[in-house]
Amino acid sequence: MEKRALKIDEKTYQKLVKEVGNPTKSKIRIDVGLAVAMFNMGWSYRQIGKHFGVSGMTVKRRLKESRLV
Repeated sequence: MEKRALKIDEKTYQKLVKEVGNPTKSKIRIDVGLAVAMFNMGWSYRQIGKHFGVSGMTVKRRLKESRLV
């Protein structure tokens, strides 16, 4: 079976956005295992974030979510 992209017109799109909100970005993926190791070696959240190209707050959130730190 061939997969095809679903096409909708602007009016339908605007109606959907009004109902469910604007599309958001997906979660930025980082290597949590490496981030934990870096944190345990004394790196700050900001330093780890700079390494992965994200904010220090993102690193802190991911480590908290992982419950490894």
